[in-house]
Amino acid sequence: DDPSTAATGDPTVVTIVAAPRVLVTKDDTLAVDVNGDGCVGLGDTISYTLTIRNVGNATANNFVLSDTPDPNTTLVAGSVALGAPTGGTVTSGNGPADSTVGATFPATAGGGEEVTVSFRVQVRSPLAEGITSVANQAVVSCTCPGSPISSDDPRTTTPGDPTGTPLR
Repeated sequence: DDPSTAATGDPTVVTIVAAPRVLVTKDDTLAVDVNGDGCVGLGDTISYTLTIRNVGNATANNFVLSDTPDPNTTLVAGSVALGAPTGGTVTSGNGPADSTVGATFPATAGGGEEVTVSFRVQVRSPLAEGITSVANQAVVSCTCPGSPISSDDPRTTTPGDPTGTPLR
């Protein structure tokens, strides 16, 4: 019986709306450890992996990703890569003078389909005194609710926060 109606014995009706729901996370790992101490420091290389996942129940279209690395890092030219299957294109980041990451891809189906974008940055050496971390956050636009969407550091409980990397 539907408790929201006066009738008795009638079925409960639930309306389901088809819509994409896009989540963007960014993980970081130490890719090159120049002094072998296992910690990110001056001259080391950080690898970032963005995961763009559609957990909704409809397709999201027309993705545009933009990412400007922390000013205390340098983008490693040629390191931007799209995970398969995307049908996407790297629009910036692989040229020798590029300082930003850009990519486009057509769509992700609902139900958890995902696309990954990875790239590397090198921590500058030397750094100004007092710099103890670097942070990075991408922005993804698409034909979907909530667009544009900022990437989230999955290691924290704060939604939509930049991915922070402590330096030692």
